Amino acid sequence: MLITSLLLTSVFYECFNTDLYDELYTSLNRAEEIGMSHTDLMMVNANLLDYIMDKRENLNMTAQIKGQEREVFNDKEKEHMVDVKQLYLNAEKLRDILIVTSLLLIAIIFIIRRKISLYTVASGYMIASFVFLIVIALLAAYALLNFNQFWLQFHELLFKNNLWLLDPNTDILIQMVPGEFFYALVKAIFITFAKWFGTSFLAAWLMKRLGKLVML
Repeated sequence: MLITSLLLTSVFYECFNTDLYDELYTSLNRAEEIGMSHTDLMMVNANLLDYIMDKRENLNMTAQIKGQEREVFNDKEKEHMVDVKQLYLNAEKLRDILIVTSLLLIAIIFIIRRKISLYTVASGYMIASFVFLIVIALLAAYALLNFNQFWLQFHELLFKNNLWLLDPNTDILIQMVPGEFFYALVKAIFITFAKWFGTSFLAAWLMKRLGKLVML
């Protein structure tokens, strides 16, 4: 549960990392391709992220696009983002539940196992880490080697409708975040998770050694 919550936190961290968006929008020439200024693009992006985090009621906004002041998102894009928003809010609740439940279970272990509790918790985390690492490594390899198929199956798994099938010729949302963008985003998520996961595993290893000393 702790490792899954760590993965979800990595997803949230990168998905709401405005510096990453700024960097990717610039490198992929998104503003120029869409026909709007980089400043307006970042404004639209900020509003979009606020909406997903339930800090904004709707996605009604206008911007200068190809020389015309117009509504940024159409009805289909807005309906899809309703699903995305609900997906995020549910994932956030799941992450919080996993953290609280795991901490309660750890507390129970410390109460029941007492002297060997530190060693027990650390050992359990390390064993779970090895299993989780295999799963994540396979998933990462699949995503990096065949990203289009990975992304297609990801959407088919999480969404019950076809609103996510947007037209890159007309829909601003997919023009903002094309396949190349999501490839870079998913890669950033895996890298962030790897760093945090590595740190947590090292902490568990040190706890296990300390637990052995406490048991003496």
